[in-house]
Amino acid sequence: MDRFISLSYSLNQDLSAYGNGEKLQVERICSITRGDTSNNSVIKFSLHLGTHIDFPFHFCSEGKKSSEYELNYFIFDKVGLVHLNINDNDLLINQNLIDQCTKIPTNIEFLIIKTGYSHFRKENKYWENNPGFEPELAGKLRRLFPDLRVMGFDSISLSCYKHREIGRIAHKEFLCNHNILLVEDMNLAEITNGTKIIKVIIAPLLVENLDAAPVNVIAEIEND
Repeated sequence: MDRFISLSYSLNQDLSAYGNGEKLQVERICSITRGDTSNNSVIKFSLHLGTHIDFPFHFCSEGKKSSEYELNYFIFDKVGLVHLNINDNDLLINQNLIDQCTKIPTNIEFLIIKTGYSHFRKENKYWENNPGFEPELAGKLRRLFPDLRVMGFDSISLSCYKHREIGRIAHKEFLCNHNILLVEDMNLAEITNGTKIIKVIIAPLLVENLDAAPVNVIAEIEND
């Protein structure tokens, strides 16, 4: 039976950021209990906190920004799913991804990679020892999947924190040189080996001219 699930995490004040950066801040500026007529809050957080999408402007001064994409760019009927085993002693994902990708159709538009690393999401290990991606993967994926628009995964960043310079190059390769947007820190807990992904919709926060945006990734799935 088909059903819809979210592949995103809720934002909260306990959430760790890449590099142990600033957490979500919530300020209650009006409160009924203090005599105000309503409750009203202000939030402050990095656009790269939690499940979010990176746009080319994140690493390219002339790159496209959030408001330069039509809504239908974020609707996908052809989705590829890859399961990877991660070795803590070798956190840079490379040819092992391509080897798995050769097993899925070449006409996919959205590639989802499940590493299982989200098991560590509540530990420091999730941000300080996270798996990242080698820069040359962008070109290899573009050649393998000509229609690829977005790649998403269950790691906090495309950049491995222990290899940050390589991560910066990788971001430029994906976002600037090969036009592959990135959805980082996805919630893939309900995705198993038997899951068939029928359709995915990425719903970014609608704010103009951003380098990234929080997203709710909604998937229609069928489980065996």
